[in-house]
Amino acid sequence: MRACIVIPLALMGLFSVGGADAMTNMQVKQLAIAAYKGNTTDLAKLEAAATSGDAAAQTELGSYWYSKKNYAKTNYWYEKAAAQGNAWSECYLGLAYYLGQGVPKDYAKAVYWYGKAADQGNAWAELKLGLAYGIGQGVPKNYVKADYWLEKAADQ
Repeated sequence: MRACIVIPLALMGLFSVGGADAMTNMQVKQLAIAAYKGNTTDLAKLEAAATSGDAAAQTELGSYWYSKKNYAKTNYWYEKAAAQGNAWSECYLGLAYYLGQGVPKDYAKAVYWYGKAADQGNAWAELKLGLAYGIGQGVPKNYVKADYWLEKAADQ
């Protein structure tokens, strides 16, 4: 009975067994766009990919739930992807802590997540980190670090 369920899922590409079977970022993006437009079949495929551990799918699913203002589901999926080092999910978690969406407002945690993404070269996170150092929000005010991160962001 189990083989009857798993084999069709594998054939439909709903989960990956190894790196070679993983969905491309473009495939994930296409599923997400269709889900935003109300396609429940593609939303289910996106959820299946996220559940199977695809970090890009987890990030897109988090963004989908963000658009629905369901911050608990949003942050759940961002945390899953961030645990795998997904820079965009790290940025989005920083924003969640900065705004207090689904989590207590915590500027230090926001800076932590922005820092993880900035260390990977994410320009948006570099900008947010530079601003945090510039105004001393979540970190001590430090214009040298602010300039460093803002210049890195501007270079991109």
